[in-house]
Amino acid sequence: MKKIIFLYKEFLRLGFSGVKSNALQKFSHWKKRRYFLLNAKRYPLSPKKGITILADMTLPTSLSKVMRDFSFALQKIGVPFQVFDLNPQKNVITKEISDIITPIKDFRILKYTHVIEMFDSPCPEYLPIKRARIVFWEFTTGLLKCYPRIGDVETIVAMSDFNYEVFKKNLSSKNDIRKILYPFFFHEDNIPCRAEVRERYGIPKDAFTVFFNFDFRSSFSRKNPDGALRAFAKAFSGNKDAYMIFKTNGAKACPELLNKLKREIEKLSVEKQTIIISDFIPQKDVYGLTNACDVYLSLHRGEGFGLGVAEAMSLAKPVVVTDYSSTTEFCNPKTSIPIPYELISVKEELIDHPAYAGVSEWAEPNIEIAATALRTLYDNPERRTQIGLAAKEFIKNYFSIEHFKETVLNFLDA
Repeated sequence: MKKIIFLYKEFLRLGFSGVKSNALQKFSHWKKRRYFLLNAKRYPLSPKKGITILADMTLPTSLSKVMRDFSFALQKIGVPFQVFDLNPQKNVITKEISDIITPIKDFRILKYTHVIEMFDSPCPEYLPIKRARIVFWEFTTGLLKCYPRIGDVETIVAMSDFNYEVFKKNLSSKNDIRKILYPFFFHEDNIPCRAEVRERYGIPKDAFTVFFNFDFRSSFSRKNPDGALRAFAKAFSGNKDAYMIFKTNGAKACPELLNKLKREIEKLSVEKQTIIISDFIPQKDVYGLTNACDVYLSLHRGEGFGLGVAEAMSLAKPVVVTDYSSTTEFCNPKTSIPIPYELISVKEELIDHPAYAGVSEWAEPNIEIAATALRTLYDNPERRTQIGLAAKEFIKNYFSIEHFKETVLNFLDA
């Protein structure tokens, strides 16, 4: 009877298509779990030191990109590894990606000592291998509400000092928290030149441009593009040679959020100074847009890493960024302009992503100070160059392949 009541409530909450989707996901999870068990029985190996990656490798998401970059980095440092793609997407597989994914006929779950996974992995708990889960979290609260079973995994991998401290604070002593450097190895190869990109996207060639790249599906409220817009408007409203450029993803899936951003642009009277690029463009063109800008602006309320910020810094762009959460790993007064913030209670109406239902506070960056920082960079090209070069040098040294290798080997030897 309880099961019937539960199914009825799920039907009311999700509808028929939602219940069907959930059921298919659970069935797929069970099939993969059964496959790993049968694989372990068929090939009862004694695991050698190395890493098995179980993840969605071919989805067009930032988390899939992390796991791909992690695999490429393991390849570079010579650590033995194999990769199992949990949800293969044939239409996005490139030769570079397919080369790192282990063919099913060659995959052995017991081949290596460590498994690195993300979220609710189908890997059975009782196999004689060490399981570790990479987790990103953007705030100091709400972790256990979002990941209620996170404590079931023996080892949690943090990719920033901020996350490491949050996990230490929220998880029990039985959880082993390990730090592995984020696999950020940026290459400037084949990036379109500044003049070409500006002409292609209608950006005046001599304009001062502020750039922000974000995904509507990652939480509009957390990314805070309207905060960036207010800072820009306060600094440059009516200034015809200053432009705010937004590169957005997920606009088709979230048309109401795109309209919300457009309404804010009209409200602040900066329509003629704002360009929104919402169509899909190749990744190299996204890098080209970053390279064609003068300043990167991210007034986020919390970041799990801050990939757009790191990419801008690696291209010697000065960044104006909220001085909170994981971006503090590489943003300091020498490499950026950190914007002070106030930790405030989260208003219920601003929670626009189910993962953040348990978050009670986040950062509210100071818009006035951000506007002043933008104006300072506009008036002082030398300062822009100074910060940008310091940022590029820091990123190059901190996210070096040697540093990454050191953290991976420490993880394997622990």
